[in-house]
Amino acid sequence: MSKTKFSVVIPTCDRPLLLKKTLQSVFSQSFFPYEILIIDNGNKPVGKKVFNGNKRIRYIRALPRIGVAQARNTGICLAKGDYIAFLDDDDIWDKDYLKEMLDVINKTGATVVLGSVKILETGGVWWIRSEPIKSLEKFKYRLLRTNPGTMGSNTVVKRESIFKSSGFDPFLTTGEDRALVLDFILNGSLNIVRAEKAFVYYRTDTKGEKLSNDANFAKGKIRFLVKYWKIMDFPTRLKNLLGYLKLKNKKVAGIARTWGKITGKVRVIKDKMYRYLAMPYRMATAKRRALPDFLIIGITKGGTTSLNYFLSLHPQIHTAPQEVHYFDRDSNYKKGELWYRSHFPFASAINPGDLVGEKTPDYLFFSKASKRIQKDLPNAKLICLLRNPTDRAISNYFMRLRQKHEHLPIMEAMTTDKLEWRPYKSRGLYLKQLQSYKSYLKNNRLLILSSEDFLADPQNTLKQVFRFLGVDETFKCPDFKYRNVGKNKNQVPREVYEYLNDYFKLPNRRLYKYLHRDFGW
Repeated sequence: MSKTKFSVVIPTCDRPLLLKKTLQSVFSQSFFPYEILIIDNGNKPVGKKVFNGNKRIRYIRALPRIGVAQARNTGICLAKGDYIAFLDDDDIWDKDYLKEMLDVINKTGATVVLGSVKILETGGVWWIRSEPIKSLEKFKYRLLRTNPGTMGSNTVVKRESIFKSSGFDPFLTTGEDRALVLDFILNGSLNIVRAEKAFVYYRTDTKGEKLSNDANFAKGKIRFLVKYWKIMDFPTRLKNLLGYLKLKNKKVAGIARTWGKITGKVRVIKDKMYRYLAMPYRMATAKRRALPDFLIIGITKGGTTSLNYFLSLHPQIHTAPQEVHYFDRDSNYKKGELWYRSHFPFASAINPGDLVGEKTPDYLFFSKASKRIQKDLPNAKLICLLRNPTDRAISNYFMRLRQKHEHLPIMEAMTTDKLEWRPYKSRGLYLKQLQSYKSYLKNNRLLILSSEDFLADPQNTLKQVFRFLGVDETFKCPDFKYRNVGKNKNQVPREVYEYLNDYFKLPNRRLYKYLHRDFGW
């Protein structure tokens, strides 16, 4: 039995219904806290029904509207636990949140522990990768520029340490949570770690009940800039200033969006020019180039870009930088093997024991690709990521929306019968697609991974892949920054989730039975 005691501090302000759900997530913790302090700074006191008669709750009635920073500071002064875990009244903890925090504290003795963040939308959950803390200097730089996964609800601080600091800065209307961590670093605290498996659900489905608005955010931005001006370099000052101006002025926000689109198109043009200029040389030397030893065959919007990038960092693995689309596209397959070889490094540059690979997630979806792979690369190993088909379909929709390939509302797009044009649902019918590769499954040359597991614990997933490929599995990936991550900020109607979950219910069960594995979708 651990002797570490957690004091949970929850500031609340006129949101009793949200607070009730938040408290339920605390009551369901697998490691129960020593005490729960509710700091009520709303105009109306919270009703006693919210507390469920729990004796570990200490209710403190603070001055109305003193702000979240002052409310948290009040909780700090009254807390009696060894560590203080902060939680906002509109967020939710995973049931093992405090247990995961405790494990990290026992292993590291950390002063500050930060959890990871999941976004809770209407009807579903998606995950934002919270940046790992490898270097405090680099993390400090990231805190000054942006928010690398630091919020009030995923921060746990050692009580005796926070008393040596000034606590949360009430001068900041927003950003006070990352300012707290930043102040710890500036004051010489060298033991700040990330608890990768301690998840907080950040709610975006609280329309009409949010306490912050653009005016507050703008005020917080400029005050943050003023506070840390002296330690910021010029690009960081400029980024914070532009963030402030975008909130204050819609014209500036429009200019910033336009500039982002222009720079994105310039990058695409540069990439295309490089490929076209390099292709004649690559074709001329194609006979001396290697064929791949493994392929990442799926799925679209399942994390394949990130997996391919992480694998490329292994010293024994060489991957094609972009999707080749050789086996799935007739126009490319007709170009022949030399064209395919031109995308890979010289065979003479590959050391004994090294491997070459490529990633094209459409290989899983198109059955003709499986026949061609078996014919041309009979000894290749295959890797496939499978994601919850509901989440995959929604992510795919928003990607096509950004690319201007989609114009229908999401529900209409999901229910359309033109699956060949909008294959949101058909791409999630994994069993039919995997049956095209059943010979690889029987011969243990197809590794099937969970996208959710990959996101939650990338190092463990990579270890499985390294073992499957036969390379050094002790290699530690130096960079876990995910690539090609969706940026949907729109709320998805609950009926879309309900429709897709119902649609995929039976196909998912059949998939579990076929693979003898329950993905928990």
